[in-house]
Amino acid sequence: MPDRDITGSWRDVDEPCASLPAAPPGRARARRGNCRLFDTGRRNLARDGLFAGGRRIRTSGTLTTTDGHLIPLSQLGSVEVRNEEPILKRRDRTPSIEVRGDIDEQMQPPDVAAQVAESLKPLQAHLADDYRIEMAGIVEESAKANIALAKVFPAMLVLMLVTIMLQVRSFPAMAMVALTAPLGLAGAVPILLLFQQPFGFDAILGLIGLAGILMRNTLILVGQIHNNQADGLSTYHAVVEATVQRARPVILTALAAVLAFVPLTFSAFWGSMAYTLIGGVAGGTGLTLVFLPALYAIWFKVKPVKAEDPVWEDTPQAAVLIAGRL
Repeated sequence: MPDRDITGSWRDVDEPCASLPAAPPGRARARRGNCRLFDTGRRNLARDGLFAGGRRIRTSGTLTTTDGHLIPLSQLGSVEVRNEEPILKRRDRTPSIEVRGDIDEQMQPPDVAAQVAESLKPLQAHLADDYRIEMAGIVEESAKANIALAKVFPAMLVLMLVTIMLQVRSFPAMAMVALTAPLGLAGAVPILLLFQQPFGFDAILGLIGLAGILMRNTLILVGQIHNNQADGLSTYHAVVEATVQRARPVILTALAAVLAFVPLTFSAFWGSMAYTLIGGVAGGTGLTLVFLPALYAIWFKVKPVKAEDPVWEDTPQAAVLIAGRL
């Protein structure tokens, strides 16, 4: 047998060296009158026909050393043949088994994951303490992203309110600007349902960006109202004129944003965010142009002026503006 097929190790034996078979050159040495014997390893058991269908067997086969001596296999130990996994996958240092599958394109991954988790509850109830079933994939990644986002959300909200306050310099105006942020849901939710898009982490990012877009439009309208009041218009006409003056720029800006998000709707990853922004910008912009003037009038108790009431207040700015128009 070739030498490369033999493996083994040295062991001490309580027999004189002369009584033992000759060992390979350099592999036996005297030690206090006894010898150390080189134990050879096993050969290819499959070639020798030693497998027996996974059950424990004992064999009387022999191994041949390089110098031709035979060593009974029973002197080395017993042979146990059994099946084993060639690859052991671990997750967080724990052996795990992953089960993956594809779903119908008409169904949403979160919905399918929720149904699977519900159907596995009876099985989880009968598992041993050392075993557990966890939902992974897009559900797990989305949950991790939402947790990371929730940690920075309070700081983001505070910075947003501070920035609005620096712009409007009024608590009532800041409150009105913040109240227009949820208006995008009126357009985002229907379009997500219409196109069967999941409300996951991407959609949440879209809602955050959508809130900023709508509050920017509100800031523009509030700023125009204050400018009209500074120019001498009455409060009622300042609100009406600001809405008319800023309607076209706001609508055109929203239309440009909607068209810019259309290519993202074909993306498998960013599709839900694109649909959220498209529906939210379109619906939220229209509601802002109606909601903000009404809210401003209710908040500051602005009443419609009569026909005989002057449109312009008696201020130097109004006099200069009227003279300029004449």
